[in-house]
Amino acid sequence: MRNRIRIAPHGPYGWTASVAAAVLFFGFASIAFANDLTKNTIIRFSFTASNATIGENTIAVIVPYGTDVTNLIPTIEHTGSSVLPASGVAQNFSSPVTYVVTAADNSERTYTVTVSVMTELATAKIDAHVALAIAFSGYEQKKAEYSDENWTVLAAFRTDGDTAIEVATDIPGVTSAKTTALSGMSGVLTLAQVDALATATTAVATAEEAKTQATVDTAQALVTALVESTAKTALQERLDAVQAQVDESASAAVEALIGALPASDILTLSHTDQVSAARNAYDALTDAQENLVANYAVLQAVEARIVALEMATAAVEVAEESAIQADVDAAQTHVTALASGTAKTTLQSRIDLVQVQIDIAAAFSVSMSIAALPSVNSLSLADDARVSAARNAYNALTASQKARVSNYDVLLSVEAKMAALATATAAVATAEGAKTQVTVDTAQALVTALIESAAKTALQARLDAVQAQVTAAVGLSAAQTDAHAAVESEFLKYRESDYFSDDWDDLVTFREDGDDDIDAATDVAGVASAKKTAIDGMDDVKTIEQTDPDAVNDLEAEYRPETKSVRITWSVDDERTEEVRLYRGTTGTFSVGSDSLIATQDANDDSYTDDKIDFGLTYYYKAVARNEAGSVSDTERVSVVIPALGSDTEQASPAEVPKAVPATAESPIETVARAATAMSPQVGTADRTGGISRPVTVQEAGSVLGADTADAKEDGSGFFGSLWMWLMLALGGIFLVSWQLYRFGRAE
Repeated sequence: MRNRIRIAPHGPYGWTASVAAAVLFFGFASIAFANDLTKNTIIRFSFTASNATIGENTIAVIVPYGTDVTNLIPTIEHTGSSVLPASGVAQNFSSPVTYVVTAADNSERTYTVTVSVMTELATAKIDAHVALAIAFSGYEQKKAEYSDENWTVLAAFRTDGDTAIEVATDIPGVTSAKTTALSGMSGVLTLAQVDALATATTAVATAEEAKTQATVDTAQALVTALVESTAKTALQERLDAVQAQVDESASAAVEALIGALPASDILTLSHTDQVSAARNAYDALTDAQENLVANYAVLQAVEARIVALEMATAAVEVAEESAIQADVDAAQTHVTALASGTAKTTLQSRIDLVQVQIDIAAAFSVSMSIAALPSVNSLSLADDARVSAARNAYNALTASQKARVSNYDVLLSVEAKMAALATATAAVATAEGAKTQVTVDTAQALVTALIESAAKTALQARLDAVQAQVTAAVGLSAAQTDAHAAVESEFLKYRESDYFSDDWDDLVTFREDGDDDIDAATDVAGVASAKKTAIDGMDDVKTIEQTDPDAVNDLEAEYRPETKSVRITWSVDDERTEEVRLYRGTTGTFSVGSDSLIATQDANDDSYTDDKIDFGLTYYYKAVARNEAGSVSDTERVSVVIPALGSDTEQASPAEVPKAVPATAESPIETVARAATAMSPQVGTADRTGGISRPVTVQEAGSVLGADTADAKEDGSGFFGSLWMWLMLALGGIFLVSWQLYRFGRAE
């Protein structure tokens, strides 16, 4: 009976490929000693892919370098009935191991098994030989694809490689010999590869001559398809050189396009196509070419500015179309973010124009709301909603819009009167409920302070009715006591420091006379009358702030040719005057304000020299006295004619020739004013200096319409004066249109 037992590697280490390689190289899997098939003979002893030699009583096994011999499992075939140690049992072969084969008749044979480990160099050589053999075997299967000459070269690489491996004295030498042989065999070209190399070489030459991306791409595809060889490496190097030239040329062209883009301060949307052309040229580059463009950041920055400019322009167009503040604000945000330059300046001008239109419309709407409010003389609490609506509309305006509301002082006045009316009405209602003298007196003071109006009259009637009820409830003595207390309480509200000395004396006199009249009254009605007279009299005495200083006296203006200046003189008689302010204009109706102020003089001064004048004009000067409380006097005015240069009264040097005044377009107000003046010559303004009425010029009509409160005070006009002028101008325009229609009808 024959027993077959297989030895397999055991433990953490497996067989290396070295033994398998050795088997392929030397052409056997194991060497077995073939003795007679006697009754107790080992006929095969092996490990997986090991090299074993079996003698009479010895077995020698060679295992690859790195094999762990302390834990090997042998496979044993024998002719006996048993073997010890048994087949398939791991043993430590670091020293010889004895195996005993027992025959069926119990006869025994002993074998000593010795395991040897190949050296690392020997293993490496076997691996290298096998690698060459495997590679050459693959080439042999395709031998028909080679020319005879090239096959001879390939076979020589294998033969020379084996020789070099055998003579190598160290592992690096073995590795180098193997690599050289394998590389040499792989580098031998087949017939098809020879043709492909020739085609690729021709394509590279074409690319070197044309230096275009298309020819480079064509050659690159052919070179890439070649097998690895020194020829392929050389072609690739030539192709890389051509590609570098193409990349440099392409990137230089794009850099030139980017360099020609306009700077940010002159960039406009008209340059969009130029910027797009540079972008398209850049995007057409390869990645390598893009990396060579040194000024790509410039293109990105210009593109970002174009986008910002497009967004800002679109926002401005929306604002121009809608004329809505929110759209203007959105457009302003975009324009503000732009870099300084022509485009930003142009867009800002367009926004400013829309903003002015919005401001004018908003201010006009509020002005009309204020103009529609009732006069203070006809004001009642029923008008509170209208007044509140006008206030809310004004508060919703921007600062620039508020500045365009010319009748804001009217709103303030109406609000003040409305508040006083509401307070007085509440006090009267309180008096009607309480029916005491104190509440009546409190209400009476508030009602007395109201301006004359239907509302005041109605409140006074209600209060008189309450007073009659209160009076009927108390006697004369009680009425006198209450009246004295009311007069005293009213007097204590005033401070002597708030009045000029004479005015304070008058106020004290009202109090003292009131007390005397109250005591002298013979009935309650007389007491009430005396009390009211005293309280009203004290209330009518003006404080320092309420008292206007006297106007200046003897205001004169004289042109002095020797100094080319105007000498203005005046006198001040009112000791309350702290300063005198001088204003100058070229029309008699010019507005008194900061724009026309030329000097602020101390009260002790009596003259001023104006040397900033132009020739051939008539100047109007206005003087206003002002006290320490800020109250102002009536305005005094004087005019003086400045002779023209070269006249009999004035000879000017060339340097003194006045500058020409540029012509300006006539506004709609000036057009209507001129038409109204032409149709109504009697409309004019009085000149205090001469007292002669004269026609209003177009410019003066515009000044009248825009005159401020101080100027209105001088001319005796205010809000209603301006309204009258508007009415006259409107009537003149209506008359002119009617007259033209009449003439047209007659012509028909």
